[in-house]
Amino acid sequence: MKQLSFLLILIFTTNNVYPKKISYPMNFTMPIIVDGSVLEGSKPILGSYLYMKETEVSNQEYRSFLNWTKSMDQSIYNLMYPDTNVWGKGFEAFRNHYFQSNAFQNMPVVGVSQKHAMAYCNWLQTKYNDYLELNTESKIKKVIVRLASEQEWIMAAEGGQKPGANYPWACEGVRYCGPEKKHLGKILLNCKMGTISYETLQPYNTMITTEVYSYWPNAYGLYNMSGNVAEWIEEEGLSKGGSWNTTPYNCRINYVSQYSKDGAASSHIGFRYVIEVVETYDNKTIPKFEIQNKMNSNGFEYIPKQNNSDNFKFMSNEISNLEYKQFLTEYKDSSLKPKVGIWKPIFRYSYFEQYAWHSAFNNFPVVGITYESALAYCKWLGEKYNSNPKREYHKVVFRLPNENEWMHAAYGGYKDLYGWGGSYTRNNRGCYLANFAPLEDQYLYQDSNNNYSWVNNNGIAMNRTADGALIPHYTKSYFPNNYGLHNCSGNVAEMVEEKGTSKGGSWISTQYDIMLISKERYSEPNATLGFRVLAEVVER
Repeated sequence: MKQLSFLLILIFTTNNVYPKKISYPMNFTMPIIVDGSVLEGSKPILGSYLYMKETEVSNQEYRSFLNWTKSMDQSIYNLMYPDTNVWGKGFEAFRNHYFQSNAFQNMPVVGVSQKHAMAYCNWLQTKYNDYLELNTESKIKKVIVRLASEQEWIMAAEGGQKPGANYPWACEGVRYCGPEKKHLGKILLNCKMGTISYETLQPYNTMITTEVYSYWPNAYGLYNMSGNVAEWIEEEGLSKGGSWNTTPYNCRINYVSQYSKDGAASSHIGFRYVIEVVETYDNKTIPKFEIQNKMNSNGFEYIPKQNNSDNFKFMSNEISNLEYKQFLTEYKDSSLKPKVGIWKPIFRYSYFEQYAWHSAFNNFPVVGITYESALAYCKWLGEKYNSNPKREYHKVVFRLPNENEWMHAAYGGYKDLYGWGGSYTRNNRGCYLANFAPLEDQYLYQDSNNNYSWVNNNGIAMNRTADGALIPHYTKSYFPNNYGLHNCSGNVAEMVEEKGTSKGGSWISTQYDIMLISKERYSEPNATLGFRVLAEVVER
């Protein structure tokens, strides 16, 4: 019954206008784990883990919530009922009709406070999770439904435009300038056009609100991000987007958030919500680890002589999640598992906590492990290789390299700042050569106090994505050095034999920290630290 009731709610409160093929914006090599079409009526705004309702919540949709509250407790129903007295002088007729009449059912709900909006989100979250629990075909296990943060709302409204866009569309002003000539010059939003009186307003937009699917959606498929009704956001007492009762200037994306004391109800404020995917299913098994006879078949590259020795071979890539999971299935020591919670200081999204265990991240470098865990992996790998009767060498020691050994391998025969043989972070085509945090001004964030930062509080640091990656990239990404080693600069910092020291920098390091001569200190497992293995042949 729970599934049926929720399906009925979705059928009767949303329009089937979304495209079957969903485009996931700002994915930056993040694996697409879920099929967002199950979140009908919402559009992806960040990777495949953050979705926004494509329209403002309508009167009809809010009534579904009210009907539920009435079945639970009449007093809750009364408390959640919209304040119809928000319609002031000149709009008295709407007090008895706007929310109650079916003629307005597809208009955005107004007269709801910020707390009303949050209560609706909590109700819908329960409904979604009840539905997902019964939907065995969905890869989504659990979601959070909430109001968007200001930064999330701005990002969604921009629809993929460069940060700082005035409106959700590409036109300079508020009139249509797209390819369809029949629409040229038409107003793109529902707002108050300057000093035009309400008697002459109809040719431009509407007297009050309009239906939630009116006008043109932005590039992410979101309607009325500017105009119609301002929308409650997560920050207390704040709304964004402007409304039917404000001028186009006040409907700009980056217009200072409108403040309503205590999040009080208004005739020009409604809301929409975001859906954050926090848990998914993963039914893939871990393939059994098979050691190979030849060293290079195990991913090791020969490193030319250093100090008259030709016995060193380096893993061509940082140890991946899959390789580390294969180790854990055999070693069976829970203390060696990647630590949980390491992503929270960087990202607000719980989705990233799946990094260590979901198969979609198998080819990403393992992070969140201790120095002792890396040593245990090296020991295990040595035991696997040295017990192979058909092995290439009689005895090989697998270990972390010391700093000098690591630098010799990372240089790849060069003696420049980086292993690719140069002092620049891009090639002659402008492509970045590593996964790090470029610091160009156009990728910096500016907060409400005009302070600049390269990591914002929502974890959407654009300067980190300029090189094509938001988090650690695949272990064999970018270009290898002359010795065949990938990501000696950037991606994840690599532990060396000296405990507490790492080399190479990571995906949040600057161009200075990824220089081969640089080194960083660590004290505990984190989301930027991994390792690669050195193989030293001691008996041929």
